Amino acid sequence: MCIRDRYICMKLYKESPDTSTTIEATTYDTFPVKHEHSTPNKAVPIIILVLTCIGSFCETFCYENPTPFQTQIEESLGLSTTKYNMLFSFYYLPNIFMPILLGYLADSCGRPLAITLSALLILLGQLLFAAGITTRSFALSIVGRLLFGIGAEGYIVVVLECLSFWTFSFIAISMGIQCAAQRLGSTVNDFTLPYVYEATGNLPLQFWIGFVVACVCLLATLALVGIECYSLRDYRQEQGETMELSAIFRFPLIYWILIFFISFVYMGMTSFNTIASGLLQSRFHFSVSASGIVLCIPLVIVIIGSIAFGFLIDRIGRYSSCCLAGSIGLTFSFAIFSLLPDYSPAWTIYLCFAMYGAFCSLVIAAVWPCIKLVVPQGLTSTAYGLCFSVQDAMLFLGPFVTGLTIDATKKHSAGYFWASLLFFTMCFVSTVLGVFLLGIDYGGNRVLHSKPQSEPPISSESIAA
Repeated sequence: MCIRDRYICMKLYKESPDTSTTIEATTYDTFPVKHEHSTPNKAVPIIILVLTCIGSFCETFCYENPTPFQTQIEESLGLSTTKYNMLFSFYYLPNIFMPILLGYLADSCGRPLAITLSALLILLGQLLFAAGITTRSFALSIVGRLLFGIGAEGYIVVVLECLSFWTFSFIAISMGIQCAAQRLGSTVNDFTLPYVYEATGNLPLQFWIGFVVACVCLLATLALVGIECYSLRDYRQEQGETMELSAIFRFPLIYWILIFFISFVYMGMTSFNTIASGLLQSRFHFSVSASGIVLCIPLVIVIIGSIAFGFLIDRIGRYSSCCLAGSIGLTFSFAIFSLLPDYSPAWTIYLCFAMYGAFCSLVIAAVWPCIKLVVPQGLTSTAYGLCFSVQDAMLFLGPFVTGLTIDATKKHSAGYFWASLLFFTMCFVSTVLGVFLLGIDYGGNRVLHSKPQSEPPISSESIAA
């Protein structure tokens, strides 16, 4: 069953009082579809949310696996900071193209195939990366991160679409919880593995732990696929037209501004996260375990804040205003980081990381539901995939340019002063885009200003017109 037809199923799920209903409706390109509908169990959306959170936790744990060990990986494999950051750049390289293809696969062939394929690539990529660290093969590690990146980005694309289908009436808090699960994966990785490393002195062990976590991700994904297919087993679809990928060129202007806003703000956040451990150890002279604790501060705040802000946004709306406020706050945070003296008191470092985490949580809670609100119902996976493709093109450059900046300016604050200014510039550009986003939304139908409705506000007919 194709994903585009399930949006009509969602309407039935919310509105039909009968246990069995037949409805004729219109989806993309106005072809008729009939559904034999049996109302799904009301607990299914919660179960789906839990399983997507488990998978997201595991995916992010594996993504962040190298982060606490920047110095150790560089020493073990004989890498410069630029080469170390290639572990993150090559994660994003294939995803300049792959997320939109996986999103289109989910829209045209259904979520089960797309999300299962993504989970398998996560497992294979983490296996090769752990083997590369064990054998001190930088090339094998790069291949592993490349395959892992294809799977991980595709996985999140489908997870976001899945949540937008099952939990639309509380979309901001559900996506906030999912993002909190991702940040929890980062927190557990950054907090626990440095202690495991200090206790064992075994660097490869940390990445084989990541492989075990990737296995859990695959199991959660298979459970998700099974429950979703079982819950929707009574739907029947007549043959209809196949959705065309060219429909993306008819997306509204606000969507394109939104994806570039996301790309710049995430380029700043992600590039900072990749070097945060090195910044704490090289510039502010923290130990490995102490830097792991500091890195947990923004992650814990994001875990709590993304849920709290999601709960608030579901009730007040104003998505575009919250996006702009979060971007302004991140710009200010990176300005503070660049101005801090190298021997600043520890409490000032804690305060800066806490402020950074608070504004990250506001952006995360506000920005991801926006895509669902500005694109037609049957194109959500493709829209998320295109967003991730553009974002990953930017994120491919971000860590690489950051590494070059640090290597070229090591004489000044170990290179991290100019890196902080680079992050400031990225978030300043996102702030300018946020202003345009707010202006276009207020000048149009204010879909990003209103509270979420019971069903998607933009129909497929509006994009075809």
